[in-house]
Amino acid sequence: MTCLTTATSNDTIACITLLSNIVMYSMIPPSTLQTVIATLCRTVNNYTLCKPTWKVMRNLLGTHLGHSGLYTLIMFLENESSPARRTTFRQRNLPKPKEHVGRT
Repeated sequence: MTCLTTATSNDTIACITLLSNIVMYSMIPPSTLQTVIATLCRTVNNYTLCKPTWKVMRNLLGTHLGHSGLYTLIMFLENESSPARRTTFRQRNLPKPKEHVGRT
């Protein structure tokens, strides 16, 4: 997607607006859900795009793809090599989640 590769803020704003319109008035194909969520995870870190990105994500999770969207977010967090995870943790300078140690 253009949102993932462009450095121009106008292109990114146009992409988020387009995603918002698609979520509101049409249907996102399930095959593109991972790319859409990765895009939203990347753009939410931009101060000027944070609010519109959260709005799109809330609306997306309220559609028929809501459960699949949550599952995709969880998979991003669990997968070390996920582009959404790398971008989110790098830009926010958050520590990696600790490993879960089970009791024996």
